Amino acid sequence: MKLINRGWLPRAHTVAAGGTGAAPPGLPTLWWAVAALVLTLLASACGPPVHVEAPDGEGVAGRENATAARAVIDRLRNSSYADEAALDLRRAEGWLDAVEQRLADGNAGPTTRLLMLAVRTQLSAVKSFYAKREAEDALARVRGPSRADGEGGELR
Repeated sequence: MKLINRGWLPRAHTVAAGGTGAAPPGLPTLWWAVAALVLTLLASACGPPVHVEAPDGEGVAGRENATAARAVIDRLRNSSYADEAALDLRRAEGWLDAVEQRLADGNAGPTTRLLMLAVRTQLSAVKSFYAKREAEDALARVRGPSRADGEGGELR
């Protein structure tokens, strides 16, 4: 196995032998300079962290959000893929029930906003699942007939 000399080995021998230990300029120094420059550019490009506000869970706006979420759940339950996403829909509905209960009790606080955010996130996941399944079904329809008829399935 061949060892690649990156410059640190001769320095160690030089120091052990009583030498100065100064590293010759070369690839390792250049590599560290480039790495520092790249890290600096990445840190400046990332910018400050993004703060995502939770949906409003208080007062009339909270009730409107809950009503809109209930309508979305009902619409998603009417999909042909609802059986596959039943657990996710039940989970979103349970969190929405908790939101509505808190709003009815007048206990709309940070927990209510977080529950509403969880409902919206769960519904977004279900919508993404439905879109994926629709795309898979469309692809199967495009590919299906040609292979079932024996056309294009094999190269001759």
